[in-house]
Order: sequence, then structure tokens, then C-alpha cells
Amino acid sequence: MYMHEKITTIEGLATMIQRTMASKEDLAGVKIDLAEVKSVMGVMREELNATRIDVNYIRSTMNALVSNDATQDATIVNLAERMEILEDHPALAPA
Repeated sequence: MYMHEKITTIEGLATMIQRTMASKEDLAGVKIDLAEVKSVMGVMREELNATRIDVNYIRSTMNALVSNDATQDATIVNLAERMEILEDHPALAPA
């Protein structure tokens, strides 16, 4: 038994070629869009990395400021205590 073969005419072949070419043009547009998306993603990656670096810098700066603030508070308390001792000292009392 022979299978039924479809006979392709020149017009049918031309239509198939046109469809193939149109598909290739569509794919070219997709490739361009994909390249643009990759470019935007690269910029986003750079910006996110810069933001991460900035956050780390702010975090380390804040830690230094907090510890410096605690040190200054301790120094102020120490000076206040020493001042009270000096004010209570009899040799320094006003005559």
C-alpha cells in the first residue's frame, strides 16, 4: 500500500517559504528584545550591587557612630561624677 502523498505546487512552496521567512523575522525581533532585556538586567545588577555596597557602608558607619555615642555618654557620666566629687571637696568650697 502506498500512503497518500500531498502534491506541493509552486504556489504552495512559495507560501511555505514566506511563512518561514516571516518566522525568522519574528525571531530576529525576539533576539533584539532579548538583547535589550539582558542589557537592562545588567544595569539593574550593577545598581543592586551599588545599593548593597552603600547599605554595607551605612551599616558600618552607623555601628561606629553608635559605639562612639556610647563612649561619649560614658565619658560624660564619668566627668559628671568627678565634678560632684570636686564640688563636695572641702578645700574647694567657697570661703
